[in-house]
Parts: sequence; structure tokens; C-alpha cells
Amino acid sequence: MRVYKRGNRWYFDGIVDGERQRSTLGPLIKTREQAENWLKGFQSSVSEQLLRQFITAYLKSREPYLSPKTIESYRETLRNFESFVGIDRPLPSITARDISAWAASLLRRGLKPVTVNVHLRNIKAALNRAAAWELITKPPVVEMVKVPNHQPRHLTEEQFKSLLEHEFNFEYRRLWSFMVWTAVRRSEALGVRWEHVTLGERPQVLITGKGDKQRVVPLLPPAVAALGHPGACGPVFQVGAGTYVTHRFRDMARAAGIKAKLHDLRHTGLTWMVAHGVPVKLVQDIAGHTSIATTMIYAKTYAGESYEVLKKAFEF
Repeated sequence: MRVYKRGNRWYFDGIVDGERQRSTLGPLIKTREQAENWLKGFQSSVSEQLLRQFITAYLKSREPYLSPKTIESYRETLRNFESFVGIDRPLPSITARDISAWAASLLRRGLKPVTVNVHLRNIKAALNRAAAWELITKPPVVEMVKVPNHQPRHLTEEQFKSLLEHEFNFEYRRLWSFMVWTAVRRSEALGVRWEHVTLGERPQVLITGKGDKQRVVPLLPPAVAALGHPGACGPVFQVGAGTYVTHRFRDMARAAGIKAKLHDLRHTGLTWMVAHGVPVKLVQDIAGHTSIATTMIYAKTYAGESYEVLKKAFEF
């Protein structure tokens, strides 16, 4: 926030409730001292903004830039935090201790550390925006919950073959195979339309991932076969809602005697790529990972099987 003079008038320039405002201070403000005193008084009134007021303004300001799903995630986090610390709590009074106590309460309720960290990242983003709007001097420190470093679970070729043998529905077999050989997420697979598929010498599919970011994924022969009979337009896979698909895969995996969840098909595809010598940078592009560090996890996962690989290579 600042005041400045243009011509014979003093003006205000700052962000109020998430929106930039520029306005004249009126004809009675004639000197710099008067303008700065006005600004101090205005800042003092703004600093008393309650958490509820900030949440409303923050969500409204982010709606044009974020997907409805992301906005709903922020809304759930902020309303939950608001109920913990109190809706009448002045925004500048929020401390790191408040945030840590709230995170601890979420853990006691049974939320997983990964889920709690999602809420903490949402809070951190909101408070950083409050600082940018000059509603608080400095955002409080947000300490993440420590998460055990579990390697992503993937299936062996024999396990995946067994899964397909236990899936009696042809449409679902197509979907499971497509998800492994493209390493796409559930929502990405269900969102594939024939308009996104390019067949020919180098078949590929245009995938829309998180944050509506798009990437091109090559289609190996098993993925092309999983597409089935080519169509002109419309969804490639018409198997029902995402939640139903997840539950069906879980039941089918149990029937096959294999501990697996639907997202493991993505882990499987990425691990197989690394195992067969696909460069990690290319795997990153296919997966749509923002950071190559995420992709390197799959290299570490495959490293766990290095003994069997070396044993077979040397024919011991």
C-alpha cells in the first residue's frame, strides 16, 4: 500500500480484499504528512481484519485462476482451520503455534500425514497471499508433518497378467491395460476422447492432467490394442464414474489375491519404463511430473530389484 501525488491530488494505491484499488484521497488531503497519516489510519483498520473476512476475499480472488477442484480444496482447508481457531480471530494474530496445534488435531482425528500436509500447503499459500496484500507483516512459519518415505508400489508382469485374467469385463480389461502402458492417472484415462488420439506410424494421445496441463503420451502397441475399435469422437472408455472404477479395481485385485490399488497401475507403467532403459527425462515428460525428483523415485523403486537383475544377467 502506498500514497502518491499526481498533479494537485494525493492518491492511494493498494490491494484491498484481494483487488487492486487506486483512488483519490480527496481535496482535503494537501500535504505528504496528511497523506501518510491517512495511510497509517487505513492500515490500522485493515490490520484488524478477521480471518473470516480474509477467507472470503481470498477464495474470491483465486477462483479465476484455479480449477473448481482446487478451490474446493482451499475452501475445505480454510473453513476447517477457521473452526479450530475461531471465526472472530484477527488475521494478524494467527501464529505458527496455532497452525501446528491445528495440524496435530487433524492427525488425532485419523487423517494421514500426506493429507495433513495438503492442508498445511493450502494454509501456507493463503497466508503468503495475506502478506502480499499487506494484511500481515510476515506469514507465520508452516512446518510440514514428517511422512515415511515409502517407495511407490508396482506390479510385476506376472501379477498384471493375473489381474487381467481375473477381469471378466472386456471394457475394464481395456482400461487397465491402457493405464499401465501409458502410466496415466484415473481421471486422465477416463478423460481421453477419440479426438485426442492420433493413430498411424507413431500413435499418440493428448492427455490433460493436473491444473489442465496437457502433454503428449506415445502409444505403444499394447496401448493401441487397448483402445479397441477406433471411433470418430466421444469418450474412449465408457465404464462409469471414477469412484466406481476405483472400487471395481480394488475388488478385482482382491479376487486375484494381489494387494494393489488403482493408482498402482500408474506406478507400474513408470517403473517398467525405467526398468527397460527409458531415459528418466523422457519418463518425466510422459508422466507429467513437474520435478524430475518425483520421477527418480521410480528409478529407486526398480533399484530394489537390482539383485535379481544382476543374478539373471550373470546366469548365477
